[in-house]
Amino acid sequence: KFFMTEVQNEMMKFWIMMIVRIQRWLTRAEEQLDAKMTNIALDPAGDTLAQAEKINALSDRKRRLVNLAVLYHRLECALSADAWARVETCAAGETLAEAAAREGVSRTTVFRRQRMAFKKAQAVLDKLGFDADRMRDEYGSIGLCKRVYNACVVREREQAAPPVMCRKDLGETEGYAAV
Repeated sequence: KFFMTEVQNEMMKFWIMMIVRIQRWLTRAEEQLDAKMTNIALDPAGDTLAQAEKINALSDRKRRLVNLAVLYHRLECALSADAWARVETCAAGETLAEAAAREGVSRTTVFRRQRMAFKKAQAVLDKLGFDADRMRDEYGSIGLCKRVYNACVVREREQAAPPVMCRKDLGETEGYAAV
């Protein structure tokens, strides 16, 4: 149970980062969807039923993108200025080391503060009915959302601390079996 909770928390962190990072593209994506819907609707040679189905699918996608803007606004309003700044800088790609240097504290302190900010953000989304599963169901099939989410995952994993080295890794092989 604990492991699943931690996995869910990590997934929600990536979804929250996606919500923050995707904002700059939402207006353009919505405009493109509007243009597609207009082109489909104005096609005089098209099959009306097929056109209606395409427009409904595009409308649903637009609804989900508009909801992302609403979620962004709700997070921004609900979190304290400090917590929101931490979420934004983490989503923008600032490393723990960079944040620690900027704040003049240890990486551990920054990590704890970031974790608390993301827990607060997750609580806001939970109150709105968005957990990791719903986020995946709603946004996992939208290409832009999927690409931004995956970029957040990759960036976070690249920043992860390397494994702690032992003496064997440093060339001190006395007392260790040959591998």
